[in-house]
Amino acid sequence: MKQLLSKKTEDSGKAVLYGYDRSVYKVIGLASVLIVFSMLLTGTLGYVFTKNGVVSKLKNQDLGTIAKSIGEQLDGRIERAKETAITLADDPLILRWVTGGEQDGELTEYAMQKLGYLHESRAYNSSFVVSAVSSQYWSESGSVIDKVSSQDPDDAWFYHTLGSNMKVAVNIDYNSVRKDTSAFINALVGDRERPLGVAGVGMSLKELSAEFQTYKYGKGSHVWLVNAEGKVLLSDVLEHNGMLLKDLASDYVFQRVQAGFGGNAEIMEITGEDGELTDLISYPLRSTDHRLLVLIQRQETVSFLGTIKNNTIIALFISIISIVFMFYVVSSRLANPYKRALQLNQELETVVTDRTRELALRNEEIMDSIGYAKRIQENVLPSEEKLEDLLQEHFVIWQPKDVVGGDFYWARPYGQGCLIALGDCTGHGVPGAIMTMLSVAMLDRIVDKNGDLLPGEILMELNRMLKTTLRQEERGMGTDDGLALGLCRISEGKLQFAGAACPLFVRQTDGSVVIVEPDRRGIGYRRTAYEHPFAGHELELTDGVTFYMGTDGLFDQNGGPKALTYGKSRFADWLKTRGGQPLSEQEGLFLQEIAAYQGGLPRRDDLTVMGFRCKQI
Repeated sequence: MKQLLSKKTEDSGKAVLYGYDRSVYKVIGLASVLIVFSMLLTGTLGYVFTKNGVVSKLKNQDLGTIAKSIGEQLDGRIERAKETAITLADDPLILRWVTGGEQDGELTEYAMQKLGYLHESRAYNSSFVVSAVSSQYWSESGSVIDKVSSQDPDDAWFYHTLGSNMKVAVNIDYNSVRKDTSAFINALVGDRERPLGVAGVGMSLKELSAEFQTYKYGKGSHVWLVNAEGKVLLSDVLEHNGMLLKDLASDYVFQRVQAGFGGNAEIMEITGEDGELTDLISYPLRSTDHRLLVLIQRQETVSFLGTIKNNTIIALFISIISIVFMFYVVSSRLANPYKRALQLNQELETVVTDRTRELALRNEEIMDSIGYAKRIQENVLPSEEKLEDLLQEHFVIWQPKDVVGGDFYWARPYGQGCLIALGDCTGHGVPGAIMTMLSVAMLDRIVDKNGDLLPGEILMELNRMLKTTLRQEERGMGTDDGLALGLCRISEGKLQFAGAACPLFVRQTDGSVVIVEPDRRGIGYRRTAYEHPFAGHELELTDGVTFYMGTDGLFDQNGGPKALTYGKSRFADWLKTRGGQPLSEQEGLFLQEIAAYQGGLPRRDDLTVMGFRCKQI
């Protein structure tokens, strides 16, 4: 009987055990199905949202950014050529020479040197002066190459330009014989109502075809410069130059582009005969009546999504296998301990989630505050338009190490000229940003209160005011904070400079670089006396001379093979080789230089560099 009861108890235990196992398998199966469904749904939605986001970004940002970048590059070249042509046409000696029928030998020699300089030193393919007085066509070769005539169809451009009353005109055309696209800039000599002739320059745009290729997404994308007649003047594919747009794109694209000429930028979504989508932007140039077309096949912009989809499927498969296996092990071998662990883990997750939510909220509040501080700091800095009004040419690189920083630049009119400053306050991040706001406010107050101070006197007054405000003179009180500052006053053909631990680099027209050393003492620090005088320097302003200032974030940045600091000498050497470039191009070139030198090393400090050429005031 005992054996029978024992066997029944054993059988009952096995039945309970087996019943428990069957329930576990059902739970595992149901959980696995739910997990698979959730993962598939998440992966599918993620893929769809990513694809839509990529397409939206392409239409709303990438296409416009690409077109704007190319357009600004082309407009920049043409605008500089326009300035060159106008300067040549308005040269007083050229006007005297043309008025006298080009008979004065000295003026003829001057004019030929001028044309030769533009051709050889300014890298223009051609330079010319065509006189309406003598009908002679003078070229960069230093001689008369033709005499224009109203009866010659090839000279129609000259008489059309004379009668247009437009000071400067741009003509871009493709030469099928030379297989080259050129831009000719024609400026009226003298009064536009009674012009004495036409002067200008010509330049090849062929090299832009290679630069266009850097903006391509893939083989099926194209960049075209077209005129109002639909002729492709410049393309990323050399063979397309000179062709008609209707031979390269569909009639629909050709008609839409023609209809939009003279208007704003337009983005189009085109469906081809094969059902494939193509995105195209028609972008107007500022300097001419031509337009840029950027065409990108949709499948090329979203091709990487196929890799994402495959990787997602593989990850889902591995995750499903791993989860099912884990369920089996935990449920069959560690049921009770695992259940308890889940309970404890759930409690811990609740606590962690609450704390994480609280920390995230605090972090969001802090970042919102810092972001708002960044907008305030940026608004304090002078605008691009203000710098353009005060300076002939400039560039500014301002890159805080954190969201906000301790570097600043400052500019404002002063008397008959203007003041330009570059500062590096103690620290970076939020403390540095607070110091910049304080320093800018004090500079404004000093300048508003005093109408005719030298740069050294302004630095001296700023030192007094900052030490008083920060209570540097009180024993045991205040902080030892201050700033390095370089200050230039531009007035009456001179540049006066004073510096507190911030040098001024001067690149001469012959390529040499002079470093104007500042006072070693900074402004506002305890070791700087309350009445410390700051020495001033005076320089004559000459055409072509360029001035530069930079903060310690540049000179103290480690990099190179031996992780040495960049230093002032290396910066001076860079200015010797690259300082002759237009300042609009130097900004990009120097960013490449410092990025290459820094390599993988972290940024040490805020970085600010300013370069400028002065107006003759």
